[in-house]
Amino acid sequence: MLSSLKNSWFRCYQMGISKKINFPQETAAREILEQSHNSNEKLIKSFNHNVEYIVKNYHLDNNCYLLFDEKGILIKSYIPKKIKKISYLDKLKEGVYFTEKSCGTNSVSLAMETEETACFLGDENYCEFLHHWMSITSPVKTNNKSAYLCILNDNLTKNKKEDLRLILELLRSKISNDLNSINYYKENSDSLTEIRSKILKLSANGLTIKE
Repeated sequence: MLSSLKNSWFRCYQMGISKKINFPQETAAREILEQSHNSNEKLIKSFNHNVEYIVKNYHLDNNCYLLFDEKGILIKSYIPKKIKKISYLDKLKEGVYFTEKSCGTNSVSLAMETEETACFLGDENYCEFLHHWMSITSPVKTNNKSAYLCILNDNLTKNKKEDLRLILELLRSKISNDLNSINYYKENSDSLTEIRSKILKLSANGLTIKE
């Protein structure tokens, strides 16, 4: 993953992408966004339902939840009222691309490249407007194509990484069950184990993973 990160930064440098940009540089045309919404209708519906569920039941309203299609286009976002006033979130409008060309190196672009979970601590992002966020992104396989789940949090401490991984695992598992795909993430095809569920609840109440 480290070599992929370095290679991505170098590509951004070669493309002449400025680290000073403060918003995504590319946005999908309306027709393209509509096509993506239509082809991912079931996925979007599951995303909405399950994000609302975990935010309500685990009190995880300090995260921003994003769903990207296979091209890196933001097709759905869920920003709880608690954090909606954060100024940087106004950049996250449906239709923006989170590809290298649009945003420089970020967890979404790296997950798209490696098809693995990518977790970034602020300044690992190439462009400054993403430096305020810890982000974790993981691929979702559905109908022989990929989509990408991303969670953002403005707590940049390293011990927050494991919290976000647990939340992402829970969300991904629930979406997997909704889509009823036998081969999709077999190891996560059921809900979280009882112990992981307890850990997540404690973490949501402010305890560290070690505690």
